[in-house]
Amino acid sequence: MSNEFSKIYEFGGFRFDARTNTLRRDDEPVSLSPKASELLKLLLERSGELVTKQEIFDVVWAETFVEDGVLTQNIYTLRQALGTDADGKQIIENVPRRGYRLNTPVVQKPDDTGKTPENEKAPELQKSESKASPVAAPGKPYIFRFLIIAAALIGVVLLSVIGYRFLATESSEASKNPIAELKFKQLTDTGDVSYLTVSPAGNRAAYTRGFEIYVRNLEAGDESKLKIENAARIGCLQFSPAGDAVYFGNVYNRDEKGSVFRVALTGGVPVEVAENVWSGFSLSPDGKELAFVRKFPAENRQRLVIKNLETGVEKMLASVNLPGEFYWNNYPAWSADGKKIALVVTDQTEHFAHLLIIENGAARELKLPNFRNVEQVVWSADANNLIAAANDGNNFQLWKISVADAAARRITNDLNSYLGISVSADRKKLLSRQRVYFSNIWVGKKDTGGNLRQLTEGTSRNDGLKGLVWIDDERIVYSTNDEKIRDWNLWLLNASDGTKRKLTDDAETQNDSPAIAPDRKTIYFASDRNRQSRIWRIDANGSGLPPAQVTFGEDETHHFPQISPDGKWLYFIIKSGRNSTVGRKSLTENSVQELSGKIKYAPGSFLSLSPDGRFLAFQNIAYESAANSAAPRLQAAILSTGNPDEVRFVEVEAWNQTLQWSADSRHFEFVAGNLKENEILRQPLENNLNRTQILPAAQGSIFNFAWSPSGENLALARGQLLRDVVLLVNFE
Repeated sequence: MSNEFSKIYEFGGFRFDARTNTLRRDDEPVSLSPKASELLKLLLERSGELVTKQEIFDVVWAETFVEDGVLTQNIYTLRQALGTDADGKQIIENVPRRGYRLNTPVVQKPDDTGKTPENEKAPELQKSESKASPVAAPGKPYIFRFLIIAAALIGVVLLSVIGYRFLATESSEASKNPIAELKFKQLTDTGDVSYLTVSPAGNRAAYTRGFEIYVRNLEAGDESKLKIENAARIGCLQFSPAGDAVYFGNVYNRDEKGSVFRVALTGGVPVEVAENVWSGFSLSPDGKELAFVRKFPAENRQRLVIKNLETGVEKMLASVNLPGEFYWNNYPAWSADGKKIALVVTDQTEHFAHLLIIENGAARELKLPNFRNVEQVVWSADANNLIAAANDGNNFQLWKISVADAAARRITNDLNSYLGISVSADRKKLLSRQRVYFSNIWVGKKDTGGNLRQLTEGTSRNDGLKGLVWIDDERIVYSTNDEKIRDWNLWLLNASDGTKRKLTDDAETQNDSPAIAPDRKTIYFASDRNRQSRIWRIDANGSGLPPAQVTFGEDETHHFPQISPDGKWLYFIIKSGRNSTVGRKSLTENSVQELSGKIKYAPGSFLSLSPDGRFLAFQNIAYESAANSAAPRLQAAILSTGNPDEVRFVEVEAWNQTLQWSADSRHFEFVAGNLKENEILRQPLENNLNRTQILPAAQGSIFNFAWSPSGENLALARGQLLRDVVLLVNFE
């Protein structure tokens, strides 16, 4: 499209600016991903006309080969944003097997400069431009682009199958050609799937939506909800070998333990088969043994447990201590013959992933230097290779990895992320969780009822996910991953005009959890730039001076810095192979002490100092979780900075693992809700029943939030977390 003139489209209370690809409703911005914005622009340009799927792919995803699920997810995103018309009908209409069109009147207006809109150009010119890709060079014809693409893909076999789209070519030297006959079928389009599994026979799929299990017949296509009694929470899933029952866990985050249950496909009351489980789990091929991870949080130690389901006897096969951890959302993968188990291991001192391969009771390490993260693995039929949901620096794709030498071959290569894989017994069918995950920064005044302004945009970054704090009432510091999974850096953002500047510029380093000194001139943050996380400081004005290291130590990591109101103390969490505790360093005398008292605790995923400096709040993972609660829960420990023996514990139904203090230090706030809708609640320190709503429930996910020093301005890290199930065949 030509950029010479701007187009303004008005429809159903919305206003879309085609020049900036921004959508507003009643003058309030509506968050859209770049591709969703381009898709909306195309539908608006063709208002009232049917736009075929092929036309959408040719314009929105020109020069990129992606499967139908990408389009489905962007349609879902738009429908969530636009809602329905006055009659309750979807504004975007789906014409089965043909395409989409807008179902509402659209008015096109000139922009504020008074320039003539493009619809006043000659009809033949307008028609020609409507088919041009917005990412192509101006005036380049479609057929020319097609020839360029075709020439670039010589030697790659492309198969077009009805209902499927092939995922194309290799993008790194570590990968070989992707599987040419790979086929996809999207099974869900609700965006709220958390866990999945395929039956050993490959004829059924089971997946969780919220805390309910749905079972789909892969041959007939029908779906039914499994009726389970007395089970409020559902986590990891596995079919029984016969496919007549489902095993499920109730662990829903990395810092809680739970149990594993068995329930028949006909439903009913589940039977507990294992307890003290801290991870995903899996059944041996014969169904006689259960594998899972047991955590000892006070000692920072984890063990792989094999439980005999017939005798109840447990045995330990492997153990890791910090800085190593078994990845909590991973389940141990059994080979088809039941002789091998593979687990994903993370290490805070390494910038690449590795696996633990266990055979005949002996464990060996398989390092994967090409991958930053591995989320799940399954074995190939011959047990010589693993299929992995892995990340080589950008998003998660599927790979085939040789167990002998870690040589990797790419299976998928597109714009989505693929995680949570499960494979049938014959290794011919594979389920994966297709994910869209991003976060942007939003700001607003107190008591605005949720009317916030969006300051950052994009779907390839996670702004504020690992750190968000105000310097003053104008400036914000946040951590973002710079479109690469390991490159987390700090940015300075002006809340009034949205201008931003990078404060750290480190490759393959995680800089997160910024905290501001009382003088508002220094930022303290956690960084693993020396291979072990320590606390560092940097000038808040972005002077260009390199960061200075603040904490030191051997065989331990430091996280979540907090500065006392008088600027004399630095508080942080210390994790080692021995234990986890809260540390305090004097910034005047340079001495460090641990705040350990008579009451045992194990701090987890956050640390928050009250404004008056009297209390520290952190997640305590050494406690008995109420795992039967329908909402995710965490236990907050409230520690007195003046007396380490004074600790109180409060259990909170929080959607994510963070708490913030109110300005008066008498309340704490947390995010409540579910995958689709979040709100912020405030709870008095002394009364867990009298809660008030600070931010009303709204669509989307709140990953982090922060108040400015005056308490007048709120910043959110808010975005989307969409997860659906896809079925893959011909992936070997």
